[in-house]
Amino acid sequence: MLRERSTTSMQADALSVIDRSTQDVPEDIARPEASTDWLRLLKYNDLEEWQKDNEFIHGWYRAPLYSFKYCFLSWFRWHNETVNIWTHFLPSVFFAVFLVTHSSMSSDSFVNQLEEKQIIGLFVFSAWLCLFLSALFHTVIAHSRKIASIYSRLDFCGITLLIMGSFIPWIYYNFYCMPQSQLSYISCLSILGLFTMVFTQWNRFSTPEYRVVRACLFIALAMSSMIPIFHACARVGVVNAWEEC
Repeated sequence: MLRERSTTSMQADALSVIDRSTQDVPEDIARPEASTDWLRLLKYNDLEEWQKDNEFIHGWYRAPLYSFKYCFLSWFRWHNETVNIWTHFLPSVFFAVFLVTHSSMSSDSFVNQLEEKQIIGLFVFSAWLCLFLSALFHTVIAHSRKIASIYSRLDFCGITLLIMGSFIPWIYYNFYCMPQSQLSYISCLSILGLFTMVFTQWNRFSTPEYRVVRACLFIALAMSSMIPIFHACARVGVVNAWEEC
């Protein structure tokens, strides 16, 4: 009788330990690796908390998938990220092809062949990377909390790089004959861009509460390029500065 009681108590203790350990497991790990109901679409109110990012989009959400396979299979069905995925992925293919052809094209038309080719390549690369990372983000946003957070931060890095890559060529050519101003503006923009990328890696930055902060930060980075634009307009006039864009 004593043995039976001790055995029963040991089993109960073991079960309680298992229950506590299961509760301590993070949400994304405790979930199944793949959803068996990957075709299901949800309304906003039916989403898990980590999926609720935009209350103005009321439906057509993918259920949590917990699988990269099902995330990429969802490319070929209709949901509220379908347009986002394809409108980022298809242009990224174009820029990828253009990047390859640009790297192999002749540099005879450039004055400073290596430097100018790199500057133009920087813009093409930043455009490709931004679009590609955005396509990935919109694809795997339904995977899990952890994966959505990681790829949202990569998406922010891509946006930052595109802002930098778009303005650096303009600064380079508008201040081609003013190397000190050229270097100063490119350096300042690069430092601000790096600061933005570091700041966007903060976990809470990707939450809905920081949506306005995100927008303001990216706008501020883009608006910082207005200083060299005003400088160029004052130096050569608005028309000439526009023609040199």
